[in-house]
Amino acid sequence: MAKAYAQIVGIEQLEDVLNKLPAKINRSVLLSTTRESGKGLLSKAKNGLRAANSSQGTEAVDTDELVQMWSLRKSKTWRAGVTIGFKPLYDNKFRSQVFRKYAPDISRQKWAILGPLLLEYGSTGIGRSGKYRGKAYRPIRPHGWFRRSVDTSIRGIERDFKKILHKKINQFLDRYIKKHGW
Repeated sequence: MAKAYAQIVGIEQLEDVLNKLPAKINRSVLLSTTRESGKGLLSKAKNGLRAANSSQGTEAVDTDELVQMWSLRKSKTWRAGVTIGFKPLYDNKFRSQVFRKYAPDISRQKWAILGPLLLEYGSTGIGRSGKYRGKAYRPIRPHGWFRRSVDTSIRGIERDFKKILHKKINQFLDRYIKKHGW
């Protein structure tokens, strides 16, 4: 029996094919496709943060753990997906406490929490709220490491997403045909 391959042209046809798939398969296809196509962005973001951190950051904080890929929660608007980015690091058990790996050193704690954000957008060097209000601290000029990594890898992500999604849908069709016959 010859293999049947889906030829998808345009976003409307893709949406139609995805809506016809069972919900479980639809989620797994989309989740694995977005995860695989986002690996290039993840590595570029880690390299960009490492380069920005070497010029103005602190070498004592491991930058690889500050950029992560995590799953989006299931809701009515999102069937499945992943996102890549940076978020403030807190201990998962105690969300109000700062990242415990750097517990003895307060400056490392602060950099593990705010470092990627300060390197992306910069800081004025003068506190605007809290206990640093009106006080000077180390000014950081913006590097835009995450924006640059997204801008340089967006075409590759789109290209890889189409290839991988086409491959995953055809794998599902092959399994479906073998199981149910056609």
